[in-house]
Order: sequence, then C-alpha cells, then structure tokens
Amino acid sequence: MLQLPVLLPLLALAVRGAPTGNTDGGGACSVVLVPVLVPVDTTVAAPNPTNSVESPITGGRAGAVNSVGRENKMVMFAQGASSTKPDTAAAAQSASTTMDRPSKVTSAAVRTASSNKLSPTGTSTTTLTTTVTVSGKESSYTPGTDQDDGVEVQGRKNVVYFTNWSEHGGNYTPAEIPAQDVTHLLYAFGDISSTGEVISSDSQADIHRQYGGTQRRSSQAQGNIGQIYNIKQQNRNMKALLSIGGASYSASGKFAPATSTVDGRQRFARSAVKLITNWGFDGIDIDWEYPETESEAADFVSLLQETRYELNKYAKDNNQTYHYLLTVAASAGPSHYRLLNLGAMDRYVDSWHLMAYDYAGAWDSTTGHQANVYPDLSNAASTKFNTEQAVDDYIAAGIEPDKIILGFPLYGRSFAQTSGLGKPFSGVGQGSIEPGVWLYKDLPRPGAAVTVDHTVLAAYSYDAAARSLISYDNEESARLKANYLLKKGLGGAVFWEASGDKPGEDSLVASLARSMWPLQSSQNMLEYPDSEFENIRMGF
Repeated sequence: MLQLPVLLPLLALAVRGAPTGNTDGGGACSVVLVPVLVPVDTTVAAPNPTNSVESPITGGRAGAVNSVGRENKMVMFAQGASSTKPDTAAAAQSASTTMDRPSKVTSAAVRTASSNKLSPTGTSTTTLTTTVTVSGKESSYTPGTDQDDGVEVQGRKNVVYFTNWSEHGGNYTPAEIPAQDVTHLLYAFGDISSTGEVISSDSQADIHRQYGGTQRRSSQAQGNIGQIYNIKQQNRNMKALLSIGGASYSASGKFAPATSTVDGRQRFARSAVKLITNWGFDGIDIDWEYPETESEAADFVSLLQETRYELNKYAKDNNQTYHYLLTVAASAGPSHYRLLNLGAMDRYVDSWHLMAYDYAGAWDSTTGHQANVYPDLSNAASTKFNTEQAVDDYIAAGIEPDKIILGFPLYGRSFAQTSGLGKPFSGVGQGSIEPGVWLYKDLPRPGAAVTVDHTVLAAYSYDAAARSLISYDNEESARLKANYLLKKGLGGAVFWEASGDKPGEDSLVASLARSMWPLQSSQNMLEYPDSEFENIRMGF
C-alpha cells in the first residue's frame, strides 16, 4: 500500500475466517476433513479508467496518499465463553496444514462431541469438545475452558491498520490507538528487498524512534514496535500482525519475482516469520495488489502454504501451542479476485480483509459512493461497484462468511464542481493531507449537509455553495453496515487506517465495536525467546 506520504489504498476484497461448528445438542459425531484445492477462476478483464489516475478497483493504484484508504477486517468465531489463553491452531481449518510441507496434503480426523448439562440457574448448556488427529497425534480443546489453550470464541473481530508514517502525515502515534476496542492491529507495511526477503520499510520509525523522552537503548526495540509491544502487554486481547506489501510496494513489482520459485517463497516466508517474531507480533497479513496472471495467482497460493508452514514450524520449534495468524488483504474488484484461486488460498488463510472502499474517486468521470454496500438501481453512475457482489462472490467460491472481514474507510474522497451524485465533476478540491482525500476526523466540512442513504448503505456530504461532494462513512452509515455484516454472518470489520479516526466517543472504530459486541476474545502472545531485542525477548 502506501508509503510515507504514500499511495492511497486500493479497493480490494478479503475474507477472513475462524472455525465454526454446529451441534444438535446430543451424541457425538466424527468427521474426516480432506483438503481440496479449488480450480482457478477465469479472468475478467478490467475496464479502462476514464481519468489519468487509475482506479484502485479496476487496476493499479490511485494517486499518492498519506494515511487514507486501505482495508478493514474482522471475523466471527464459534460460540463459547471468552478464553484467557493464547490462540491455538484453528482445529478444523489448519489441522490439515500443521507442519505440512508445501506440496503435501495431509488429511486430519476431527471428532466433535457435545454434552448437555444444567447450569446453576437451571439453564441447559452445551459443552463442545473437539479432538483433532494429525499424523497420528491427538490434541483436544473445549472452548471457554482452561483446556482450550486460547481457542478463539464467540465474537467478531475489530481490525485496524496502523501505518509507520502516521506520525509524519497524521501526527498520530501508537499510544492513540483505541486498543480496548481493537482485536487485531495490522502494522503497515513491511517491504520486500531486492533479494526477496521481507524487511522493515522504515527502521527509524519501526524500531529506533524514541517516544516520551525515553533513553535510546540499542539492545531494545523502540519506535512503533516497542510501543506496540507495550500496548499488547496492557491489552492482552489485542494481537498485532505485520502487513507486507501494500499499494506502493506492490506497484514496484516486488511480489512476482520474489514468489515465482520455491527458493524465493521459502526465503520470503522464513524472513517474514523471523521479522514478526523478532518484533513480538502475532501473525502476518499479505497485501499483494495484485497478481496479474494465472501463474502469479498460483504462486500466491504456494506463498501462503509456505508461510503457513513456517509459522507452524516456529511455534513447534519453540514448544508453543499458539496459532500465529495468516491473513490477506482482499480486493473487492471482480477483475482482481476472479483471477485468484480463492478456494485454494482459503485453506491457509485465517481471515480475508475485504477492501470495500475506493469504489469512486479522481479516476472516474462522474461522482459516486466510494464504499456503498448495495448498487443504486435508480442512479447506476453513483455506484460503479458494490460490496454485496464481492461478498457473495467470495462466499460462492467456498469461503465461509465468518472469515470475511468487511473494510471501512476512515477517510472520504471528494469531488469538486459537481451538482451531485452520479454527476460530472472537475477536480477533487483540497484535502486533509493531500488533494481529494479528507480524514474522517476532519469531516463533515463546514457548510456541508450530510446525507445517509439507507438504500445503498452509504453516506456523503454536499456543499451546494461550493459545489463540493465528499463520499465517506459516518457513524450512522457505519452502524447500517454493522447490521449488514451481522445479518450476513461476516466476521467483523477492518479499518484503513487508524490516524483518520476521531478521538474519544466520536471514534468510528469504537462505534463499530459497540455495534458488533461482543468482540472475539483470546489472549495474544508475549513470549519471543529468539528476539534480538531484550525488552521483547525478556517481556518487559
């Protein structure tokens, strides 16, 4: 995605997932899960953008952007009481891939037994115990008990991107993240070196910058990484993932050559796992925008398989039962996701972060909603894309709804010299940090009237005197979308990106947390015995 004053986020689709299970309340059942790879989808050519700036949805990246559009993600998990231990491998999903070297497919037997009992109040409750057998070795867990080793339980994910340039463009630091309302923090972005290794994109911001007058200590991680580790210690339900790639690093063509060979994918995966465990993170988010050929789509599947293997290997080598997460930023543009092997990818992916925004912008010839859920049949020009189509297509590809995390923008896209939605415009006007992009905390603009469309589930402001229109999500439209994702059975929400949010009670991130309550609950990981930084290695 973007870099320092970087490229603006593109629209993408993603789906994330968590294990789900149904029980009729009696007896026991046994199921054998055999992973199956899904064939490649046919490619659908993307339309040519009408302006010089390319559409994030149909191709390429939008213009330069500091701290705007990216992706959001959330996930709903199986019912149960909240856990007090770290996440373990999602049994049904990753049993078949635990320590399974790429190119090998291993079946896993999963037995789920349920038992009924009366609570002290006389209410009948059901206890679900799952036993997973992989390569002849059994492990079991009971959600909501001390035996579950942190299995994710009921609740949705409230996911937020935080960029390592936020302090520059948005004057925003990790300490301002509403961690109590966040289940997963996606740190953007990790870069890819010329040799195909995952590396820091800004070591000064990542590990060297000093906050709060702290004394520089070369043996400790400072900067954003040190701050995030401290936040994890204080908020044990918040997990941190390194997001690799993004619009700008993807646009520089680094993913394809780095992942085109077995050696390259191993180098990528091993270096990524080494970096995140050095930094005290809980997983990896891959944001490749976007594979352009069937060969690259196949390489993406193999990359996920290799990365899943290395994450599991790290846990095993360190005698951990913790399940390190692997997620992807997913495009909402049909021309992008129809090229991907979604079913094959899903075998290794915990969540899909659907980039359900940037549907309209400077690259268009008419104004439009940038993050609408449904199409406007009476004004088609105002809804060139819609979230419902993307969500339905991902589900049709075999992805469980609760693995899809719905993206929300914490910014608005503006259009100048226009008479309204679906109308021609001339220019994009001013912005918070760059022309045409306003951070949510700066909206609505003085003199503008706000409209929330309950038909398409979107909001916008219009200043008749200035003839300026801005498409963005406010608290009301976000609440409508929260109802949509709940009814649809989606796994949660993901925001691009934290520095655009309003503080305190006006926070859109906090508002979504309330709308989706309860949130998914399980403890993060704080033990990293191989970290080169003593504060992370020693846990202080």
